[in-house]
Amino acid sequence: MVVMRNCFNVRLTFGVAMVLGCIVSSAAIVGGCNVSTNPDALLDSDNSPDSDILPDSGENFSFTITCPERATVGDEVVVAIQSATTANYSFSADGAIVVGSTDSMGTIRADEAGVVTVTVSGTRAGADGNETQTQTCEIEFGESTTQELALSVTCPPSTASTGAEIVTIAAEASRETAVLIIEADGGMLTDAGDGSATLTSNADGVVTVTITATDGGDTASGACTIMFGSGAEALDVSLNCPGQVFLGSGSANVSATVNFEAADITLVALDQDRQPSSSIILEQVGDSAAVSVANRQDVLVQATATDGVSTDIDECTIEFIPIPGLASASRTPFASQCTQAVINCTSSFPVASFTVTAGQGQTVSASDEGFVVTGSMIDGVETVQLDGRASLVSEIEGRANDIFYSWSFGAMDDNRCTYDSGTIFSSDASVPVVLETGFHYIRLTVENEQMIDPPDACVDQDGDMVSVSRRKFDFVEMLLEVRE
Repeated sequence: MVVMRNCFNVRLTFGVAMVLGCIVSSAAIVGGCNVSTNPDALLDSDNSPDSDILPDSGENFSFTITCPERATVGDEVVVAIQSATTANYSFSADGAIVVGSTDSMGTIRADEAGVVTVTVSGTRAGADGNETQTQTCEIEFGESTTQELALSVTCPPSTASTGAEIVTIAAEASRETAVLIIEADGGMLTDAGDGSATLTSNADGVVTVTITATDGGDTASGACTIMFGSGAEALDVSLNCPGQVFLGSGSANVSATVNFEAADITLVALDQDRQPSSSIILEQVGDSAAVSVANRQDVLVQATATDGVSTDIDECTIEFIPIPGLASASRTPFASQCTQAVINCTSSFPVASFTVTAGQGQTVSASDEGFVVTGSMIDGVETVQLDGRASLVSEIEGRANDIFYSWSFGAMDDNRCTYDSGTIFSSDASVPVVLETGFHYIRLTVENEQMIDPPDACVDQDGDMVSVSRRKFDFVEMLLEVRE
């Protein structure tokens, strides 16, 4: 506020005193006039309005305000005051926050979208008392319309020929004001300056091109990977999986390989209708996976490889089945080479032994050559618990440290020097296996970490000497009959 004492021909214009044609700013002595901005100067010795000083009530007190029509939620906007006289002003905002104010402006912020009414009240002390005027305006606050910075990258094919082939990379940012930077970790890159670049390479190998868009503090990026080589091949993924897996013998292990190291591989397992199923479990680690099911079914495994530009797919089918039963027992179970003493099995050899444990609703009884399992059949199959934990790592304790298990069925080799184990279905000490109704020749082979040294000699059925060179081993084979 500007105050003038004992001055004539004084006119207040927008808070600036015009004295005798001179512009006088705050707190100055001009032409014998004392100009002060101290509001107490308006009071007399009794601290009451000095009628010789206060503006005459006949003067018109008014002001205007200027508001933006629109603003963004969260931004602080200024409401400005224009007035020919000095007064005290207060601000209020319906649905918003008054961040701060002075005698010339107020700062408003809204944290939610909507229309905000700003009210400014001005009060001036006059000779006849305080004079108050009020002005209002509306500001529409909306969500930010700033476009998110995004980057679209067009990559060339994932493979290119070394030396001769030129590939093109193109990129476009969602904002015209964004700056694009294109870089490569190999080869020869030529940036055209318009969001595109060309690349060649005289050496075989993978080149990664990185594109970065920046605008203010915002950043977006993308990349292309190109494999340069002589006669470069198209992306090709190959899936490796077993054709059959016996139920209860554990998971089926699958793996995928691709000819482009930088490609990503995704493995999925589907049912016969090529749909995901809760009864199929696939656990992927890297480029391999373990697939398991609870019941008999065919599982389609699909490997998808992509390098960001091209995609290749390979598939295979795994048949999960129970171990088939024989209609009748065709032979006596084979006895191991150690049992027959056809090789010199010392006390450091392991000793194989297994039992069958009855499950819920089952009975297990011993037979002359093995076990008989009777239970409540589901589709002609029974889950049978085989337990080989009674096996010894060595005949005399302490002669060996580690023991390895191998379960198999269907052995037909009667050569006592070889006795091929048949079809292996598990390497666990104890395993639940699903068997069909009928007869099963089940064998447990155990080994320890020691080698037969020197290799032992064995005389086969033809009288020929055969050298046995392997880890120290033993097996036990039994005939299991599964009945309904």
